[in-house]
Amino acid sequence: MGLIKKSNELVIPSTVKMMIYGQAGMGKTTVALSAPKPLLLDFDNGVKRVNMAHLEGVDIVQVDNWGEIQQLLQQSQSELAPYQTIVVDTIGKMMDFIVDYCCNGRQPQIRDWGRINQEFTWFTRALSALNKHIVFVAHRDTRKEGEDTVFIPALREKSYNSIVTELDLLGYL
Repeated sequence: MGLIKKSNELVIPSTVKMMIYGQAGMGKTTVALSAPKPLLLDFDNGVKRVNMAHLEGVDIVQVDNWGEIQQLLQQSQSELAPYQTIVVDTIGKMMDFIVDYCCNGRQPQIRDWGRINQEFTWFTRALSALNKHIVFVAHRDTRKEGEDTVFIPALREKSYNSIVTELDLLGYL
């Protein structure tokens, strides 16, 4: 089989990895939960701010530590079968859980970031292997670029590039 393929021979993924970010209260979680058959991984206990009408038919994992996520993805794949979308709310808080797990509660040092990014990559690949849509929700941060103020997802700078390169779509709400 040759490396060059016709467009009708391509295998195109049918799932999307995306991030929605914006100010608090803009409806990011509500939009994310409108995805097909979502499972909400609630890292920041934000589900309490969602209108109950938007939670109908939505199952939720209220995350207390990163070990729960590892267990969910390693041992419970059959439990995840009914869901078409995994919503991670918020990715910033999720990264805090990863940092805490990788650094045993201390502040991360330069040598820790490889392992932190590796754990995040494991997470996105484990979700991708389930063949599900992934929607990350993030708060908004601001940054000055010359005279302009730009809005970016509120993430630790060292994680930003490794996260964004895994996404198909980045949307500001």
